[in-house]
Amino acid sequence: MCVRVRFFTLSLLGALALCSCESSSEHLVHAGNASARDGKLEAALKSYQQAAVENSGSARIHALVGNAHAALGHTADAVSAWKKSVALDPKSVDAVTGLALDAVNRHDAKEALALIVPLHDLKEFPDDMRLVEARALLERSGPDDA
Repeated sequence: MCVRVRFFTLSLLGALALCSCESSSEHLVHAGNASARDGKLEAALKSYQQAAVENSGSARIHALVGNAHAALGHTADAVSAWKKSVALDPKSVDAVTGLALDAVNRHDAKEALALIVPLHDLKEFPDDMRLVEARALLERSGPDDA
């Protein structure tokens, strides 16, 4: 549970590098990030959802929608948003990490590892993903093997 809360908190509070000619969807993402920082997760979710409607081709925005849903405990909606993100960008780190964590929480280590292993070639393999991978490996081997 600690990994889940930490991951989603970090993901929601992540900094965004945006240009000065921001689109409306980027303004909505900024608003969502500000709401998340203030602990207003429902407002953050609404902003991210509006941004996703305006920019349905953004894997990053769909990942933010998934992270907000997860932080609110809406697992099915989170998984749906993360799947949209991964469909747009198979290396969407937040979405893959969220899907892998969901798989671990369902005791499906094989699925979690299948999601994570293809991302090993990333220059910087995120710490949150390493923690999920470790949980999946422990789940796969069983508690008696730890």
